[in-house]
Amino acid sequence: MLEDFAGTELLETIVPELIRLTRAEEPQIRADACHYLSLTENSEALNAIRPLLADEDPEVREIAMESIAILEAV
Repeated sequence: MLEDFAGTELLETIVPELIRLTRAEEPQIRADACHYLSLTENSEALNAIRPLLADEDPEVREIAMESIAILEAV
């Protein structure tokens, strides 16, 4: 559902919370936060996502790579 709000001000308002969730204990939450940050089109999100490239969970690392590619293309 958040995909419908990609690049909007509404999604921009939750960037700080999404950045916080990139440090959550649960890998699925980190992965989801990373994906949602890529939808914000906010370059500040890159600083929160880059550390996830070294995450212990392979899915989180994969989503981090994809999210960085999306944000760098914007």
